[in-house]
Amino acid sequence: MTGSPEDKDFKYNVYLDERKRNIESKAKQSENFDKYILTLSAGALGLSLTFINQFDKLTNCNTKPLEISWVSFALSIVFTLLSFKVSHYTFSKLIELLDSNYKDNKRERLPKSYNLITEFLNYSSLLAFIVGVIYLIIFTLTNLKGVIK
Repeated sequence: MTGSPEDKDFKYNVYLDERKRNIESKAKQSENFDKYILTLSAGALGLSLTFINQFDKLTNCNTKPLEISWVSFALSIVFTLLSFKVSHYTFSKLIELLDSNYKDNKRERLPKSYNLITEFLNYSSLLAFIVGVIYLIIFTLTNLKGVIK
């Protein structure tokens, strides 16, 4: 029999289960994104610093693209770390709000600005990482022309 209370409860429970799975997947994906950006930025920065002595043998070496890539990788790391802190603060505020709503029977919501700041920092870290990679490639290609024939 469709439209019965049991059907509505079943559909609602299926909906809640699916929603919970998607929220958990989104959280896991976000966590992995932050880890990968942090690891890749730190790794690229470290590797480029390690191999810079190979380029000092080149005459007239243009280091401007390398400097831009270092700043970009460093910014990517900083944005990711700030994103961790803002996200942690947001979850703390959300827990406080949920507790308050439950205790006082309210229905207040967390301002969207908290999530917007975290999202801005995540996109900024990705953009800074991409800029760092591009400038590292530019540095390598422009300065290896004289070495590779």
